[in-house]
Amino acid sequence: MGRTGKSRQRSRNSRSTPRPTFPGGDPLAVFDGLCRQTLAREGREVFASGDPLDAEMWVSHLLGMFSNLPLVGEADAAEAIGGRLVSVAQRRRTPEAQMCLRAMAAVAGGGLARRARKALSSLGPPATQVPAWTKMIGAARATSAWRASDPFGEQDGVMVAFRYPDGAEHCFLVLVDHLLGGIARDATILDAPLGEVLGMWDGPEFDLVEEGIADVAGRVMAAVATTAATIGAPITEDYTETLALLSARLGPVAAEVSMPAPLP
Repeated sequence: MGRTGKSRQRSRNSRSTPRPTFPGGDPLAVFDGLCRQTLAREGREVFASGDPLDAEMWVSHLLGMFSNLPLVGEADAAEAIGGRLVSVAQRRRTPEAQMCLRAMAAVAGGGLARRARKALSSLGPPATQVPAWTKMIGAARATSAWRASDPFGEQDGVMVAFRYPDGAEHCFLVLVDHLLGGIARDATILDAPLGEVLGMWDGPEFDLVEEGIADVAGRVMAAVATTAATIGAPITEDYTETLALLSARLGPVAAEVSMPAPLP
């Protein structure tokens, strides 16, 4: 489970082989030791950074990694293994464990986010006695959005700028490929103000326009949905690691948009 992971057909002779036993009869409990190591090593390193974006990106990376682990009997591997991480963090009650719960509540979706919030609230007063920066986890807000398109309409570079309450800025950059059906094939976070990012697209070879945040968010989430529905989509490793945070940031503000039809 480093930061910087098949089901096998049962043999006819399986009845003669002792079946593995799991702690408490729960197969997912085998992940508890790995979760403890992750919190003790990577969690401690992320906590020492004092950066809410580092905490959010770390959890997004973990969820992306969990989602690629096929688990028999589990419809959502990220939610199943992430739930074990939440349980371990709730029991440990260390500063890095509390940071993990805050980031999980901010980045994860659906039931896993609710479980993380419930676990955090169960800690009582210790959960409020944390460094101020940890309370900014999940507090970044979008400030502007831009789209850079090539002259032939083959690809869009979509940028959304975010700012934390303390003024720290960063930018999401998502590549939407219309030649491949409008999939989102790459996504990354640039730890730089939007002005610096826009400079990357300064030139006659790109059509650079500012757009509404909700419209851009809708465009990105529609591309994300297309990627999810595309078998063997050629996505990057950064996309997998960033997807959870991207969805958490843009999903709630996305407007309904009409995506252009794929080019012939």
